[in-house]
Amino acid sequence: MSSYNGNHFSLYHKFAMSSYDLNFSQEELNEFADEALRIGDIQNKKTNVKADMSYWYLWEHTSVYNKLLNQIVDLVNNDVPWMLKDFKKDFSKFIISTAWVASYGKGDYTLSHNHGPEAWASFVFFIKGTEEDSPLVFDTQPPHLELPIPNKLMIFPSQIFHRVPESLSENKRIVLAGNIVYRQVENDE
Repeated sequence: MSSYNGNHFSLYHKFAMSSYDLNFSQEELNEFADEALRIGDIQNKKTNVKADMSYWYLWEHTSVYNKLLNQIVDLVNNDVPWMLKDFKKDFSKFIISTAWVASYGKGDYTLSHNHGPEAWASFVFFIKGTEEDSPLVFDTQPPHLELPIPNKLMIFPSQIFHRVPESLSENKRIVLAGNIVYRQVENDE
């Protein structure tokens, strides 16, 4: 499993957010990117994502991202303090409810939206991008921007509105995104 460095912070004392630098190799990132490009635009730009977007339940169609999805679940259940504070580990656990990949080219963008109340938290993992590519913008006051730096994972409350401005770059910007919910578990005692 990849190691990581995590940072937890509040956006202007209103929302908590966590950022992790995961350590997938360039070979693994290339495999993630190639698979996203192979899948293409299953959604036909009919969602808030006006870019090539995969299936909602990515793991049902490819196993390429399983290692990454498992690492995200592990982080959420063990290292995200703002998510863990209201839950007793013995009685609930977090799971990924949906996950998809999106590939942005020139002219692509994502409309401002949120994922609540269906999800507890959402995440974006940057597979491919540069500092010149469109950032992930959180529509807080003032707005908070995250550059699409490969290997960066952002976990944030699902009710935060976020978007991606129109891409002006010829580069491909590729992300894995998804939603996290919690599930009650039986107490074995």
